[in-house]
Amino acid sequence: KIGEGQRRPQTECSLGGQRLQTSLKEKDLGVSITPGTSPEAHINQITAAAYGRLANLRTAFRHLNKESFRTLYTVYVRPILEYAAPVWNPHLAKHVKKLEKVQRFATRLVPELRGMSYEERLREINLTTLEDRRDRVDMITTYKILRGIDKVDEDRMFQRLDTVARGDSWKLKTQMNHRDVRKYFFSHRVVSKWNSLGSDVVEAGSIHSFKQRYDKAHGSGRVT
Repeated sequence: KIGEGQRRPQTECSLGGQRLQTSLKEKDLGVSITPGTSPEAHINQITAAAYGRLANLRTAFRHLNKESFRTLYTVYVRPILEYAAPVWNPHLAKHVKKLEKVQRFATRLVPELRGMSYEERLREINLTTLEDRRDRVDMITTYKILRGIDKVDEDRMFQRLDTVARGDSWKLKTQMNHRDVRKYFFSHRVVSKWNSLGSDVVEAGSIHSFKQRYDKAHGSGRVT
């Protein structure tokens, strides 16, 4: 079935004479995809998995200090919440809040941090918000595409500005899109953030250097 909107015809597809069944959700390389391309189904899935992993850690470890929590959380829980984030990075506040809520809950598992605000707990453990990390990964991915590190056809993802000031050779052209499905797609949503980076950041000669300069520009050494 193609198209769920009122203006689009619903088409039945077949293969080898057999009608193909309509699916409302499919998983591709670990990411759940729905007809409207909303990340909600995927976010529901990964937050549930992360809470389950946290429950296992609480059972296995009676007491967690800052160091042990940070190691266990960044190795066993946070990757669940970040896998392939550039594909499904959400823009709706409810989705951003649902993801962040997992980390808020997780940081309360450290007894010595109870009573502190979420921001204070992050500073004590040397972590950043999940939203900040997704933005950072977006920028790293953009850098890798523009540098040819990731084997992605740049021309199909971005358009560089035709005329730019000296030192701005890495600026990208903003493409107008009124529909959210395109407006918040990776190659569109990253443009304004990428263009806001300083030339010293985008002109970094390596991924390692780019990460260091990006973190310095954002006033934080907490990158893990």
